[in-house]
Amino acid sequence: MGIFGIGSIRTLACGLAAVAALTACGSGTKTAVPTSTSSAARSASATESAASDAAVATAAENVMRDNFQIPPGQPFQMYECQSAGALCWVQYITGFQFSTGLLKVTVQVDRSDPLGKEIGKNTAKGVRNFIQADRNPIFAPVNWVVAVDGTGTDIAQESM
Repeated sequence: MGIFGIGSIRTLACGLAAVAALTACGSGTKTAVPTSTSSAARSASATESAASDAAVATAAENVMRDNFQIPPGQPFQMYECQSAGALCWVQYITGFQFSTGLLKVTVQVDRSDPLGKEIGKNTAKGVRNFIQADRNPIFAPVNWVVAVDGTGTDIAQESM
């Protein structure tokens, strides 16, 4: 029998037959290869992306909660800051969203007010610093931390 067993010879023969069939069928004809993905595949990909986006936002929120000892479910507004003015930015956070490289941190401030702008700047810097220090690989897709007001309008942004 040599070095090949019966199973190996059968596999080799089937492989050669498949190559011969493909060569015969493919000579001189072009086969169309679909280049777009199906709607089901796109939907599954969008669902996975939304789930991973939510995971990034949740991880960022958890980093902030852990660092400021704010229990899950308790609003950030309950945080008792020892400083005054714009240095107390954590208590203005109302939510986190992530999509396409942007981690948006919603803060409850008036963006046209100088104090609101300063709180927005400190929030973007602070959140960026805390998630960088955390070194969790989930934050790899985050390119920018953006502080936004309740309408979603940008107040300040910090690059990662």
